[in-house]
Amino acid sequence: MTHPLEDSYDKLDRADEHLESIKGEIQRFLETNPYSVVTNNYPGSMNKIHVIATAKIREDTPRRLRVLIGEFFSEIQRARKESELNSSGSHTLLPDDWPVGF
Repeated sequence: MTHPLEDSYDKLDRADEHLESIKGEIQRFLETNPYSVVTNNYPGSMNKIHVIATAKIREDTPRRLRVLIGEFFSEIQRARKESELNSSGSHTLLPDDWPVGF
């Protein structure tokens, strides 16, 4: 006999695989230096300098990364829903204070 939450655990394992892929994609994206910060210094009063920093986005977040993040949250959501359907009350998969939107 299988554990009542076995399918939910499988979905969480798949979400973990997505998370590893997400980490790799983020690393590759950040290596392209997609953002920069430009600072301008302005003299202030009484020996103070005011600094204004502006962030520049040189490259949009890759579509693949956005898709992986969506798939990650979908797997978590499906695991939670399945655990609610299959739980006999004595088995819990996610904490009671898990965000309501999932």
